[in-house]
Amino acid sequence: MSKKQTIVREYKFSDAELKNVSDNVLNSVQRDKVQFALRGITDEKLAQVQTLVTNFANMPTDVEFIGAVASATLNKDTIAENLRVKLRSVRTMAQNVHGSRSPLYRSFGFEGMDGMSDDQLYLHGKRVIREATAQLTQLTPEGLTAAMITAIQTLLTNFENAIHAKQQAEKARDIQTQLRLDAGNALYNAITRLCNTGKDIWASVNEAYYNDYVIYTTPSVAKQANTNPGMISGNITNSANGNALPNVTGIIEGTQIAVVTDDEGSFVFDNLAPGTYTLLFALDGFSNLRLESILVNPGEESLANGAMIPVG
Repeated sequence: MSKKQTIVREYKFSDAELKNVSDNVLNSVQRDKVQFALRGITDEKLAQVQTLVTNFANMPTDVEFIGAVASATLNKDTIAENLRVKLRSVRTMAQNVHGSRSPLYRSFGFEGMDGMSDDQLYLHGKRVIREATAQLTQLTPEGLTAAMITAIQTLLTNFENAIHAKQQAEKARDIQTQLRLDAGNALYNAITRLCNTGKDIWASVNEAYYNDYVIYTTPSVAKQANTNPGMISGNITNSANGNALPNVTGIIEGTQIAVVTDDEGSFVFDNLAPGTYTLLFALDGFSNLRLESILVNPGEESLANGAMIPVG
């Protein structure tokens, strides 16, 4: 099972925890404001860090954008199925008039229609419209009308718009993921600098105050804490037939850590700190899958298999 590339971050805990850590550190700095002022940490600098915290907390989460992609995908798939229904009717008409081996029937290109990709289905729809228009007189006895051809054209236009809307939703998700990653790293770096100063102030003076500035993922601590990480692996299948689902995007909720399932539907989230995780999975044509309360123990592999439900 091949490992999938993860989105790299400079902090190794959830976004929600980064917000909580940042608030706690800023509270400690306010308590030690006199000492920090002697190190050049002014109110203006603290206000800038607070702005980073506020902006980061107000950014849309991955869950929201996965939901937007799923909604756009569902709309696209619904239109695609309605389009297929109309095209199947024309297929039946053409088969009844010409027979399935006739060149006139084959000119529609109906073979494999149900398994076509979005782009293939769109081009197929254009072809059916051209052939149906050309053969309207021959197919009229079977019930084909100009209004039916117009209805197919309208569905095809809606389908094209839905494809673009889904692509835009995916693009927005990718852009937002990068923006959130950048904002999280900027906040983490700012908080780390404050913590470095706070630890220097209280080293060998006040252990309790010193510990207020120890962040789990500062380089020295992270190296020690992650010497025995765990992992989550599993398989994603189609609930309708049990087949493996490749190319499913999965993320750890509250983080930017992402994977994509391989050809066997397998995935791996590795190098995880011990704790409890929630996984979210998304794929065109399927309802989102949520796997909750997955416990990762030090040095152990946790299994998390799931089945996604087809939509439409």
